[in-house]
Amino acid sequence: MERATTRPTSSDNAIATVAILAITALFTAAQLLFPAVLGALRRDPAALAAGEWWRLFTPLLVHADGLPQIVTNLLGIALVGPPVERRYGHAGWLLLYFGAGLPTELIGYAWEPYGAGASIALCGLIGGLLVWLAEQAEGVPLWAPLFGLCLLAALAGAALASTTGSAAGAVLAGVAASALLRGSSPARGRYLAGAGILAALLLTALRNNHGPPVLIGAGIAALLLWRRAAAARR
Repeated sequence: MERATTRPTSSDNAIATVAILAITALFTAAQLLFPAVLGALRRDPAALAAGEWWRLFTPLLVHADGLPQIVTNLLGIALVGPPVERRYGHAGWLLLYFGAGLPTELIGYAWEPYGAGASIALCGLIGGLLVWLAEQAEGVPLWAPLFGLCLLAALAGAALASTTGSAAGAVLAGVAASALLRGSSPARGRYLAGAGILAALLLTALRNNHGPPVLIGAGIAALLLWRRAAAARR
């Protein structure tokens, strides 16, 4: 998995990544200074039913689980966002982020009604990254899929909430390591992508909010790449 200079990309900068990262950091800083901000923007079924429609998307801007969640999500957007944006373009990045994040907010009202955080939208980007890996591993910076796989493994372990969770994380880490050491770059990419999709399916089966956006993001990414390939054949 190397940085490729010969493979064309959709964009040379990361405007969408920087913009969304800055907006999310701004709202998160505001909630740390003024705790009422979190209460006003997080998921809250009763408030939504009372007409506070903005709660369908504002939970993506704040964080309900403290500093570890904040650091992980902002770091994840910073690491995963730029390569995904270079591959899919600005509009494609936004489609992956919000096209996975917003529907998953609706799922979140059923599975975790009072949560908040940017991680579900980040998982949409990870889904796009997994499809890119499966299609062609060249040009993908190593840290991006490793971060994504580690995050999914940690989420799966936490969702299982037992020694089984630790074992699941170890298995996923082993799959990732094997993928990096075995075969050519395309083979490594397919192994990593497969491990990520398996983790997403496990999270979805466990009714964890982070599984569906990975799968939605992967579906959106596959459609974007198919449309690009179809346009190139014309």
